[in-house]
Amino acid sequence: MISTTLRYLDAHQLKAWIHDAEELALLDVREHGQYGENHLFFAVPLPYSDLELNVLRLVPRKATRIAIYGDGQTRGAVRAAGQALLRMGYDNVHVLEGGIDAWLKAGYATFAGVNLPSKTFGELAEHVYNTPSVSAAKLRDMLADERENIIVLDGRPVPEYRKMSIPGAYCCPNGELALRARELAPDPDTTIVINCAGRTRSIIGAQTLINLNVPNKVLALENGTQGWYLEDYPLEHGSSRLYPEQVSEASKVAQREQAIKLVEKLKIQTVDARQVKQWLDEDTHTVFLCDVRTDEEYALGELPSLVQHTPGGQLIQATDQYLGVRKSKVVLCDTDGIRAPAVASWLRQLGWNVYLLADPSALTGLPEAPRFVPVLEHTKELSVDTLASFVRDHPRAILLDARSSTAYRAVCLKQAAWTIRPMLAAQIHGQLGLPMLDGQALDQDVRAMLDVHGHREGEGEGEGDDQGQRQGQGDGQGQDQGQADRPVLLLGSSISKLRLLAQDLERMGCTAVYVCVVDAGALKASGLPLVEDDDILPDEACIDYLFFVHDRHDGNKEAARKYLEWETNLVSQIDDQERNTFSIGF
Repeated sequence: MISTTLRYLDAHQLKAWIHDAEELALLDVREHGQYGENHLFFAVPLPYSDLELNVLRLVPRKATRIAIYGDGQTRGAVRAAGQALLRMGYDNVHVLEGGIDAWLKAGYATFAGVNLPSKTFGELAEHVYNTPSVSAAKLRDMLADERENIIVLDGRPVPEYRKMSIPGAYCCPNGELALRARELAPDPDTTIVINCAGRTRSIIGAQTLINLNVPNKVLALENGTQGWYLEDYPLEHGSSRLYPEQVSEASKVAQREQAIKLVEKLKIQTVDARQVKQWLDEDTHTVFLCDVRTDEEYALGELPSLVQHTPGGQLIQATDQYLGVRKSKVVLCDTDGIRAPAVASWLRQLGWNVYLLADPSALTGLPEAPRFVPVLEHTKELSVDTLASFVRDHPRAILLDARSSTAYRAVCLKQAAWTIRPMLAAQIHGQLGLPMLDGQALDQDVRAMLDVHGHREGEGEGEGDDQGQRQGQGDGQGQDQGQADRPVLLLGSSISKLRLLAQDLERMGCTAVYVCVVDAGALKASGLPLVEDDDILPDEACIDYLFFVHDRHDGNKEAARKYLEWETNLVSQIDDQERNTFSIGF
């Protein structure tokens, strides 16, 4: 029988669950900026704004023990997220009573930032392995010395590399190093330097090659591109020196031998497709099937959709973006027998139950990966070329822009207010007098956002009885009550997220919902009045954006220094139970 009631647990019980032997999905359902400021060490970010779109991938088994939480300012969003999980058939959902405030009161720590377990692990690994490194100043001297035989390999994904890189560096994401580094540095006398933006991927990338016994001298660039920038050295932008697509068979044979030795050292098991299918049929444990190859290889569609694409380097660096259930079974695959073992070696040390798939081609007959598609009865999708005419023809329509806060700040329609799912119901409640969803009260953070971000509907065309209303304020007095048929137009960058918002509006009783996918170019081409002003939203309203992480890449040296200080201090903040989750070394 499917549960229809949320259950609650206290902080001490949750702490025990985190470290016991049973599976647990620990989900922080606040928005990205809120999560990044303060969260539990092993929490997986799953914002309420797109919960249904990602939970089936992160928590594929409906019987999984789930704990969700927020803070004192987001209780309504937490309740709404819990109800959404129950509606989807998850029947073991618990809410941390009192949220983060109760967790702290119980004496447990919280953390800022993202990808906490992986980044902390990287710092610990550096100490255990004594990973050799080179400073930005020393590397600059080496690159300027014609006598030096040296190559710099950037271990980040291609888009990050293109944004900024060390001059002359080649892009070879960490998950590809085991397979392709020797093609880039065939001379064993070449010194290989691995860099990332900060610290973790530099350390893990360099140590990957060392653990695979490459004959070259391998170094990690201390503090990555940020350290380089803090020394006032110039970075390249838009670089295109990428890893080689083809690897010789002779090279693969040698690298495969080293990969096998690594697997044997760490006692990583290999399973076949038959065993994986049996696990899936039994449905007593969560099983994650992960393809660690490149985007291009995964796009060939050779594997069932139930196998998710998890680029190897990112699976180590940002495990919580792919694996939402701790103590689950993680099965990795590739087509060369080199990359998956290298990635598995780190996941094992990170504390995951990891396996290697011997025969990926035998994974046939698996069910399709589940997708959440809301059933909509009163929603119409508009093409972007009809946006202007719709707005002109519907002067009393409520326009809400659901793109990211940064995109909204850059350019938005003058008539459109910004929205995000946790505040949508309050906005519509205030404008149309329709009931809130799931018994939600108006969260304090939502009320604050509505106070600072006034609704500008009615400026320009359609000016009249709605001008000057504040989003969601008051109890509806002086407004038309129950205007269910008043048009609501949602703008956004993702049709899937727009449909999710439309579903919420329909559940509230709206009968005239319209959605339109737009970008900055489409808005500017519409001919409608625009606003281009960063001050249109104050920073505190941008709950989807984590400033201290992103500002370090936008020319803010103080943010870069604080980020590096944060990263190096992680180890000192964890407790013994958190530290003992890792098993580093051979």
